[in-house]
Amino acid sequence: MTDAGRAAIQAAKVNGWWTISDQVEDLIEPKDLAAALDADPGARTHWDGFSRRVKRLMLWWIVSAVQPATRTQRIATVVDEASQGRPARE
Repeated sequence: MTDAGRAAIQAAKVNGWWTISDQVEDLIEPKDLAAALDADPGARTHWDGFSRRVKRLMLWWIVSAVQPATRTQRIATVVDEASQGRPARE
């Protein structure tokens, strides 16, 4: 491995990107998403019925947001679509 590769790994470990997919693979709902889903019973019901694959796609979309405003908008989209029985990402 090159020095640039080692530096990229170290940076990913420092900023959290090294393990960011762990929570997605384990289907751990971020607190802000869980609160938004719980505030909309229909969205929560549909979310709980989505397949693991669909949930992983939406969770990754949320946790990979760099800006807080982007994350907030993505959560709103996921909840809005789930309330209508549709996944926001497929």
